[in-house]
Amino acid sequence: MTDKRRHMISTTIIPETIDPLRLDELLEKGVPVRKTDFDEKLVWNLQTGQLTDFKGEVVPTDPSQPTELHLNDKLRQDKAVLLVVKWVFSRVDTTTLTNWLLEWSQNPRILANFSTIVVFTTSLDHFPSELLRWCIGIVVPPSSEEERMAEITRTKEEIEKAMTAVGRKAVLKVGPELITGSRGLTLHDIRSAAYESFGRYREFRYEVFSEYKVKNILSAYKIRYIEPKFGFESVMGYGYLKRYLRSRILDPMVNPEKYLQDGITPPKGLLLYGPPGCGKTFISHSLAKESGLSVIEIAPADFLGSLVGQTEARVRQITETIESLAPVVVFIDEADQILMDRSRLSPELDSGARTSLVSGLLTWLGSPDRKAFVVGATNYLERIDKAFLRVGRFDKTAIMLYPDFESRIAMLQHYSKGKKVEIDADGWKTLAHETSWWNSAELSSLPVEAAYSRFEAGTPAIRLTDFDNAIRQRFRVDKTARKKEMGEMVQRYVSYAPNFEPWLLEEARTSIRESDPDIAAAFAGTV
Repeated sequence: MTDKRRHMISTTIIPETIDPLRLDELLEKGVPVRKTDFDEKLVWNLQTGQLTDFKGEVVPTDPSQPTELHLNDKLRQDKAVLLVVKWVFSRVDTTTLTNWLLEWSQNPRILANFSTIVVFTTSLDHFPSELLRWCIGIVVPPSSEEERMAEITRTKEEIEKAMTAVGRKAVLKVGPELITGSRGLTLHDIRSAAYESFGRYREFRYEVFSEYKVKNILSAYKIRYIEPKFGFESVMGYGYLKRYLRSRILDPMVNPEKYLQDGITPPKGLLLYGPPGCGKTFISHSLAKESGLSVIEIAPADFLGSLVGQTEARVRQITETIESLAPVVVFIDEADQILMDRSRLSPELDSGARTSLVSGLLTWLGSPDRKAFVVGATNYLERIDKAFLRVGRFDKTAIMLYPDFESRIAMLQHYSKGKKVEIDADGWKTLAHETSWWNSAELSSLPVEAAYSRFEAGTPAIRLTDFDNAIRQRFRVDKTARKKEMGEMVQRYVSYAPNFEPWLLEEARTSIRESDPDIAAAFAGTV
């Protein structure tokens, strides 16, 4: 902050942070500039409209005038004034503030007096670009290693002092594992997690800091932390895809040294592309289970809603938190909603938040230090920014088709377990032929609907006729439309994805050529 203040001609600094302790830090230490001290220090609370000094004493103002006019007079006097404005939470807070900041940021008299205005905000996106060109915008990281050590040590001393005051002794240890475990937390979060750990265990524990991240940070953004229960053995069918994932993704993840010695860098991301309802989420979780890793799952609808108005700071905190929990598998469902092609973002539809989100994710995914393995699932490959499909981000793009003949038999039998079913081997084959072009979700629902059909008919067990009735009465699958859609998706996979896998496409075609000639026709001219 100091170097920028000294070398840029502006009176105004706008730090982006979500940490209230950063404000306390400023109030305690001040802002170092060329002048050794300020003649007057003021704090303007935008939410209450109150003006105070750094000690919290209310500064009298003329109630008939806006606070901005009073501050304008203060800043134009021949003395150095430090004005701290807290907090800008949304664009609404900048409605009248912007014009005053434009005036104050370049006012020669204010500059000559070394007066400084510091505006704390949760996101620089709240301010118009024309203002930011005249101010010093600073993105404050959650915490550095040195700051984490200092904050944990300070909290340790506070607790030990408080315990001594009540006649009890506490000796707390601060080791390097706590500094690592608190990565991604703000100073405020670190203090809260330390107190929580002491309250529960009377000591500082690494796992409490990790739990705090999941409970108070990831959950706040509707991000789920999951321990997967099922591996590839629970994936019905899809032999071609499981073979691909084992050889090209899983083995390099688990045994990176074997590949690095031959100059092969293990992939750091996978994009699963295919029609809806085909089990992309389940296969992603099973991949994590096979690798022995937990899953951090991001659902765009909830995630994007939680980021409104504070994109850059929040994305940075989330990605740092994820990295501190790594190695993990991060699963992004409907990835096209988050990894959106920037050329599709018009000023009318995007306030800058989506652009900031894409930029922040590109930076994180492209980092050579990233430890988290990221899996995205999409039905719309063409809507994803191609920058995400480069090596080092989503290295591999795999296509996931509708279940083939053998997969459909396996799924129908699996989802019929626990039900009274009287169907022989030929019957299952008949059902598999009747359900070509069905997705996994529809196949999982069919045995349930067949059971209802059996109850209505009053038969002792589910028979082939019950399945036939359910297919005819309760499902509407337009096979012609799906065949056309699948052909277009395969063509798009080949033409759009720079990292598409010809080997995988050939494996998929081979697996369905004999049993599903109709589905195989969707590959015509693509392999």
